[in-house]
Amino acid sequence: RIFEAVANLLRRVAAGRPLVVLLEDLHWCDDMTVRLLKFLPRRLEGQPVLLVGTARAEEISGISGRGAVLDALRRDVFSQSRTLGPLSRDQSMELLQLLLASRGAGTAAALADRVWQLSEGNPFVVVECARAFRDGRNETSEFLWELPDQVRALTAHYLTDLGDVAVRLVDAAAVIGRDFDMAVLRHVADLSPSEVADGLEQLVRRRVLRETQGRFDFVHDQVREVVHDQL
Repeated sequence: RIFEAVANLLRRVAAGRPLVVLLEDLHWCDDMTVRLLKFLPRRLEGQPVLLVGTARAEEISGISGRGAVLDALRRDVFSQSRTLGPLSRDQSMELLQLLLASRGAGTAAALADRVWQLSEGNPFVVVECARAFRDGRNETSEFLWELPDQVRALTAHYLTDLGDVAVRLVDAAAVIGRDFDMAVLRHVADLSPSEVADGLEQLVRRRVLRETQGRFDFVHDQVREVVHDQL
């Protein structure tokens, strides 16, 4: 009855104009929300309603059972899915300019280069860099030398639920400071081959590290920087 009431509400709102409903962070949703998302398209078929849900793949992999549920939703005949990549440099700079223009600040070339180096196209990092620049620095500042506090805090929180072996490996990787192979990491971390393999699997699945042709590196240098600073 609750689901039917929600569907009826959306039908009424959509009767006057097309409607978009956005549900963010589905990796934290409960099972009832996922069931609602499977229910609504069939009750709203033919109505000008678009349901949009967002989720972080790296968060889904760390939640027991949630990934399978959302995969089933993604395979539903009514659903389409798209994986969003990082912004390009031009897109990142456009976002930065818009954010700084709202406060009358300029975008110096050195500042733009530093924001791109920190963000690598991550829009959250671009936004936080712009906020840090507006709040703590003036237009003549040349660089944002450090990661903004919000970015550092979010990254640190993201790493809190890693297993002990994965933490030891990511610490060793941060000290190595460049791409490495499994043998180097095992030597530095002083762990058995099986422990390293299991830990690397978790870190790659959680998108802390990435693998390219048998070598590993952090998915983003900000993660390495936060880990290294915590040691």
